[in-house]
Amino acid sequence: MTTKTPTAGRPRKVMIEHIEYDSENQARERLDNDTVVEYAEAMQRKEKLPPIVCYHDGSTYWLADGFHRYHAARKRGEKYIEAQVIKGSRDDARWHAAGANTQHGLKRTNADKAKAVRLALALRPNLSDRKIAAHCGVSPTTVGTIRRDGSTI
Repeated sequence: MTTKTPTAGRPRKVMIEHIEYDSENQARERLDNDTVVEYAEAMQRKEKLPPIVCYHDGSTYWLADGFHRYHAARKRGEKYIEAQVIKGSRDDARWHAAGANTQHGLKRTNADKAKAVRLALALRPNLSDRKIAAHCGVSPTTVGTIRRDGSTI
């Protein structure tokens, strides 16, 4: 089983009401309300934010990355949001979410990192600690500890 994320074409507008928000897809412990407000204000100023990422299984758009931007757009009452759409399932979206924000976005807390690892382990329990660690942006030791006893970092 590969850990590579599929690519998508150009970002496009997707109706927000068609995007399935599933908190189990979110690899953070919780949303940061200050960040949602900050992004909503940036949207108000017409600043260009990166597109969110959704996986589309033919009927549902599963939110995989951009949870704070998604909530900011909803807060503003937006009808559409710019999205990178990738063909795939809910589990594909979850896998993507486990590896999101390792290089960008709101800095992850240790609890966020642990939740991402637990999500990745639930989806691909047979992958090595090293492969899970590379995907989630943590050390293999961290993955091994969480795999062994479910602890946090």
